[in-house]
Amino acid sequence: MHSWIGLVTMGLFAIQFVVGFFSFLVLLCCEGATAAFRAALVPIHASFGLTTFMLAVAACLTGLTERVFDVLGWSEYSKWPHEGIVVNTLAMVLVALGILVSYAVRSPVLRVDTKVYVTERL
Repeated sequence: MHSWIGLVTMGLFAIQFVVGFFSFLVLLCCEGATAAFRAALVPIHASFGLTTFMLAVAACLTGLTERVFDVLGWSEYSKWPHEGIVVNTLAMVLVALGILVSYAVRSPVLRVDTKVYVTERL
């Protein structure tokens, strides 16, 4: 599972990169046409970005689990050795990070109205 999740994560990241490259670097010559296109991409970018991040966390968790079972084995891991405690602590930190980032990205309280900053500079 770790490999498949990692491949899907890299694929989604590559799609994000290619779309971002074309919409922000190549299409800047036609500013009027790309403004609507980029505005339409914002919800898609946010959804794909959060999905990619969550898949990256899942890849880390499955990789940690796979590695600790390879090194320790199930019988040794169930005795709670120091390595198992470190891996479980790191896994809980990753889960907490995933929860906090997804909350911060989707929370309306933490959003900033970028139109205010743009109009203030003009």
